[in-house]
Amino acid sequence: MTLNKSKGLNVGSFINSHSRKRIYDLHKVYETIKTDIIIKIYTVISSTESSGNKTLI
Repeated sequence: MTLNKSKGLNVGSFINSHSRKRIYDLHKVYETIKTDIIIKIYTVISSTESSGNKTLI
């Protein structure tokens, strides 16, 4: 009885840690995409600002 119980707990904790890892991986992917988008937006803004400054001068 106790052996089965501990086995069940091990399986449960394994599934739990596995799903947690998958959620963490998804979060990492999301963070990477977000950073990439922010860098692209910043690049566009800075390039338009520099060209705008040239026309002002």
